[in-house]
Amino acid sequence: MGPQPPRRLRAEAGREPNDRNLQELVEELSIRRPEFRTIWIAQDIRFRRDGTKRLRHTVAGDLELTYQSPL
Repeated sequence: MGPQPPRRLRAEAGREPNDRNLQELVEELSIRRPEFRTIWIAQDIRFRRDGTKRLRHTVAGDLELTYQSPL
């Protein structure tokens, strides 16, 4: 697991601090995935400003999209 999924989840948790389902998910991931727990505890929510997304669409097939964010 790379650092991005826990960072994104932490950002969502900040938007919905009372979401019990999200809290339970974080608890479960923290128990099952030590690397998740380490990243979660760091409280780092940086996002990538550029990169490539790879998707598999049922009609269009494999897609590779590059992106850049101005922020």
